[in-house]
Amino acid sequence: MVRCGSLLSQILGLVPRVEFGEIARRRGAERACKGFSTWDPFVAMLFCPLGQAHLLREIVGGLGSTLGKKVHMGLRGTPKRSTLSYANAHRPWQVYPDVFYALLDRGAGMLQGRLKHPLRFKSPLFSMDASVIDLCLSIFPWAEFRQTKGVRIPEKNTAMVLVTHHLAFGPTTIAAIYKERWQIELFFKAIQQNLRIETFVGTSKNALLTQIGTALIAILMLKILALRSKLGWSLSTLAALLRWNLFAYRDLWEWVDNPYGPPPWEELFEQPSLFDNAFGQHLTQPQRGTSS
Repeated sequence: MVRCGSLLSQILGLVPRVEFGEIARRRGAERACKGFSTWDPFVAMLFCPLGQAHLLREIVGGLGSTLGKKVHMGLRGTPKRSTLSYANAHRPWQVYPDVFYALLDRGAGMLQGRLKHPLRFKSPLFSMDASVIDLCLSIFPWAEFRQTKGVRIPEKNTAMVLVTHHLAFGPTTIAAIYKERWQIELFFKAIQQNLRIETFVGTSKNALLTQIGTALIAILMLKILALRSKLGWSLSTLAALLRWNLFAYRDLWEWVDNPYGPPPWEELFEQPSLFDNAFGQHLTQPQRGTSS
């Protein structure tokens, strides 16, 4: 008897449906959804990087071939390409950064005691990257090119101290801060190497930010699995093995600790024989010396 859902359905469990629904309603994503909730494109776009599906056709086809396993993922059915494309273009992309930060907080709680916090300050320390996502017009002629970049601070009357101008810190402290800031570069490098977003499945700004937002959530999920595991995964190996086992029925936390071992006996179920006839009787091979 199968006692758990597919690995993908359990990974989706890292994002509680109730919390996701609250975020979607707060962002206005559920307005006039007509039976196609924001959860459906979220699952589909999360399958895009985790399953290495590079086209809408591959996303829809991959989910459509899972038979009854979509129920465990909270899907009512397989979304159509036109429906998924319209959702990516019009559902507010701001849902996914909110989901990312909610998952980040939950992951920090799950990994309590395993994360390093070498720097301690009285005030919060933020490491910011002002890079923008620019697309080459020769490759993506539909993209509008931006020539300026910067950081927008919505709060008013807030004093901000740039570390590069803070002369009270010692050189070792400044070096440690920049070492921590380098984690931003390593984070985006991990996305490029392991998720390989080589193509965009939409051509609007909203669709691009939706795909990038779900990719950030996917890499965060992989990082949580790697840190929770006792195996000492590299992200590249974990992403590859998970891609081949997304719809396998295994306990997720047992799998990340021992992916190469057999599943527990209670997860095994009897498979019908290829030689079962239409009446459910097993066709046996006649023994030697007996007539068939």
